[in-house]
Amino acid sequence: AEGNGGTLSIKTRSLVMTDGGQLYAGVAGRGDGGDVSIEAQEILFRDRPQQGDAFTPSGIFNIVERNGIGNAGTVRIKA
Repeated sequence: AEGNGGTLSIKTRSLVMTDGGQLYAGVAGRGDGGDVSIEAQEILFRDRPQQGDAFTPSGIFNIVERNGIGNAGTVRIKA
């Protein structure tokens, strides 16, 4: 795939991410990742391993995946 990512912008009082929830604006093909901007009074990550499953933490990511070609965008958080 080829192309640049867009902008992900969230403005909220509370952002809660649970059990592997992710915000992702990275690059897996050719192109530049998008930018992530979050403004919240509080941001909470609540993770608990599920029995029998690999643990995947919640998070905010902006990366260039293996075999991707390009630049990751920025992550801006105001809390």
